[in-house]
Amino acid sequence: MTLLIALPEPATAQTATPENERDPLWTLLEDIDANVQRLLSGPRTPAVFTTLERCEGESPRRHLADALDSEASLQDADQGFRLNGFYTGNDIVNEDGNPGRGFVELSWELLNGGYVGNNRQADLLRSRAEMETLLAEEETRSQTLRCQRDRVHGLFAPLRLDIQSLLLRLMAPVHAYERRAYFQGWSHLDELLVSERDLLLAQREIDYLSSIVREGSVGLPPVIDIDMPALMDAIERDNRFQRARELSDDISRARYDAAQQNRLRVFLRQEVDGSGNPDDVVAGLRFSVPLGAPRTVALEERRRYNAASASLASAERSAIVRSAYLEVREQLQRVIDAYYAVSRAAERARRSLAEYRLHGEGSLPVAITRVKSLLQSADTAASGQEVLYRRIFETLAHARVPFDDKFLQFVPLTPELRARSGHRALYLWSGDFNGAPNEVLLDLAAAKRLDRFSISAGRQTDLEKLRALLAQQARPEVELLMGDVAWLDPDAFPRTRDRILNTLEAAGVTRDMALHLDVEPQQHPDYSRDRDTLIDEYLALIGGIRKALPQDMPLRLSLPAHWPESRYAELALIADELSIMAYGQSREAGIGKAMMLAQTIPGHKLRWVLRASDFPNELALESHMRDLQRLVGIERFAVHGYDDWLALGSAD
Repeated sequence: MTLLIALPEPATAQTATPENERDPLWTLLEDIDANVQRLLSGPRTPAVFTTLERCEGESPRRHLADALDSEASLQDADQGFRLNGFYTGNDIVNEDGNPGRGFVELSWELLNGGYVGNNRQADLLRSRAEMETLLAEEETRSQTLRCQRDRVHGLFAPLRLDIQSLLLRLMAPVHAYERRAYFQGWSHLDELLVSERDLLLAQREIDYLSSIVREGSVGLPPVIDIDMPALMDAIERDNRFQRARELSDDISRARYDAAQQNRLRVFLRQEVDGSGNPDDVVAGLRFSVPLGAPRTVALEERRRYNAASASLASAERSAIVRSAYLEVREQLQRVIDAYYAVSRAAERARRSLAEYRLHGEGSLPVAITRVKSLLQSADTAASGQEVLYRRIFETLAHARVPFDDKFLQFVPLTPELRARSGHRALYLWSGDFNGAPNEVLLDLAAAKRLDRFSISAGRQTDLEKLRALLAQQARPEVELLMGDVAWLDPDAFPRTRDRILNTLEAAGVTRDMALHLDVEPQQHPDYSRDRDTLIDEYLALIGGIRKALPQDMPLRLSLPAHWPESRYAELALIADELSIMAYGQSREAGIGKAMMLAQTIPGHKLRWVLRASDFPNELALESHMRDLQRLVGIERFAVHGYDDWLALGSAD
């Protein structure tokens, strides 16, 4: 739905809105946009799952398993020995037909109710205990995964609270404008109701989310999916169903054995005669064997039932997991759609705000609508990912296998790259930097996806403007670009060192920023006939500057692409990054050179610099970068030539 905001227009004196009323809203929109970008640049690593790792289920079956183990030990301890006896005041006929008063007997029960029977009962109890342990482990895993699924809401709630709070900040002044416009006759009631509804819904969401949020937002977590081949392989290799079937067979057999009524007793008996006097000690045995059909047929039927049940349970588990994953896939499609909707909304909002910053004018109603759409799209994306996470954990719970990080895979989404690959830097010489307002540079960085400015820090650079750029919170990284071929003179090193340090201090550079040296020995008049000596002097210069800088300040170098490979290897040991100026080369030559240097320079220290004027249009430049990324693996790029790059043309 498009939000129609009836703001006063400066067409007549009656409807004109003073600038001090319009400017605060533009400032608010810029602040909200910056906050949304911060929230959406959340973690893209498994660290987001630390919130979910606090779950640990516990099944009461573990206590039952412990009890059964204890009972089994007691059964084992009973060897079947018994002390029996009786005595009566009257004579009775005892078992041998002689009159007597009683007997005292020491007996040993060997089968049912005795030594063998107790061992069988102990085996039954131990099998039951192992089965309960197996079931307890499964219940614990299921409880843990269900707990993690429930905690997903807590993972996304802080993010949604921040988004709704920003929406409330936006809609409060918008509703005030709409209310004034309605009562002054500039708009209709239905237009006022739109902002009133948005205000009410945002406040209700904030009230609810505030009641459950306990921690700050970690940003928008990464989009994840289940690695189904890995999960199904784990299910196939899971032998718990096989072990459960074996235990069921053991329990059935143990119950069959324990139910046997065969009895055998051996005894020593001291009988008492009719006068009450002890008689002779006698030894004997007693046995009892029930007559009837054997139970082995029932036992075999039980085993077949156990096997069929285990096979069915295994098949059902796989089917349930596959069915649950279909819901994951459906939700993943919605999340991807929402992710790109956020990117589209962010781009539209950026264009409106850039138009106002660059030209001092723009349609405020359109800008408000676009920022509101950005907030609503971000909330939809967060809600969609919350549902996705819950469904993923539900699917893992159905799998009933121990959780492993390899079951999850991150879905690479790149709308934030603005269709541009890798990391980007732009060389800005003094004239280019001084002539472009900082707002223009920041909008250019957002449009071209620049994450670094390499700004010349020469004597003509506007240091006040540079300090103002450095003070910006939402900006790309800034490194100072310095260099002069005259610095190669060893006698000039003290002056060179002092100039560098003084420039850094004057610019307000802190230690978390970088120095980029562009000395270019190849520009020295004697380079063609004394190249090796000049390169040696360059290495000495770089080593001296490295020692003069704070230890934790990064040092980066711009280098030509035609030096011996060994020289790059030496410099890679000193500098934090080597920017190779691959100017004037064909596509094939550039890729070949990049492949060669990629074997010498570590990937995290290699940046490939291209000159905009070497390409007929921006598509050719971007295609060359993508080829370098795909064929060589280079992820860091820089562009030389500010005006030439802008002239290549793009609708950004």
